[in-house]
Amino acid sequence: MPQEIDAFSPAQIAKIQQLLASREMANVLLVFQLIQGKPLPLVLYPDLQKYALLCLQHGLLAPLQGLKKLELPKQGLSELPPIIAELQALEELSLYSNEFVHFPAPILTLCQLKSLSLSQNPLRALPEQISRLTSLTQLHCNRTRIGQLPEGLFGLSHLVVLNIHSNGFAHLPPAIRHLHKLEYLMLGNNHLTQLPDEIAELKALKNLDLENNEIQQLPESIGQLKNLRSLSILRNKIRYLPDSLVEITRLQTLNVENNQLRALPTQLGQLGQLAVLRVNGNRIAHLPASIGQLSQLQELNLYQNQLQKVPDSLAQLSPHLSKLNIMSNPLSKSERAKIREMLPFTRIYF
Repeated sequence: MPQEIDAFSPAQIAKIQQLLASREMANVLLVFQLIQGKPLPLVLYPDLQKYALLCLQHGLLAPLQGLKKLELPKQGLSELPPIIAELQALEELSLYSNEFVHFPAPILTLCQLKSLSLSQNPLRALPEQISRLTSLTQLHCNRTRIGQLPEGLFGLSHLVVLNIHSNGFAHLPPAIRHLHKLEYLMLGNNHLTQLPDEIAELKALKNLDLENNEIQQLPESIGQLKNLRSLSILRNKIRYLPDSLVEITRLQTLNVENNQLRALPTQLGQLGQLAVLRVNGNRIAHLPASIGQLSQLQELNLYQNQLQKVPDSLAQLSPHLSKLNIMSNPLSKSERAKIREMLPFTRIYF
């Protein structure tokens, strides 16, 4: 255990704290010169932890022992000091927005790590050995250059959040089924053309983001995602929604804007908890009568479709529907008047 030592007088300690508090790099570097190779009093540990990277670069582990959270964003780092592997208490590590091309190997020894962010790095790949991080519950690798997903990734059976938005991969392996605790899966802005049927085995999934891909259809098995609360598939190439979609009865937000839809599922009204429905930018000419059964719907976006009229059941959405956007549809004046009469408490955009 570290002990209080008289290597520094109270006056010197106060001066060191003053220099560190100044946040001026010249002063901070002077402190590291002064303390190099000397026993450190415990009272300085909290101040030095604010300069964790400098501690690592100068081989000062003592102030960082027991550290659970380390954030090193925007430091221009392309590698980590190997000594970071000795921070065995570390649970959260953020390396957001650096210059890592290769996965920093010292991380693989941090067996207590629960959250890791490598977002916004020019990272080319994840190693198979990432499966060693068995405690990991959150992995954020959005906006990197990862071209494919290693099998080792799917050995992280405790993952709750997987954010691999904005990369370059075109294939989601069937092994995704092994992430049975996953609740948040962000796959947007990649080159996916389809989803494996095995995605239906993610029974804990609550949020699925598939925006900005090249998906042409959803698997019928998607209806098995009974816990899903939010599904975003905007800006894909989807022509129809599977009938099984209405079996996701806990769904609260459905965003299918800017696809190639010509219709919505006939039994859409079964989505009794749906609060937000965005189908703008499609080719929908008719709405199903069951839309009136959406008793929790608060926002409905029908902008830029081919609707000439709406079903009478739309009136059942009053008074809970607060916003309706039905601009850029070929509605007659009489139809617009009818909609206003149906929804007197709704803010309507024609």
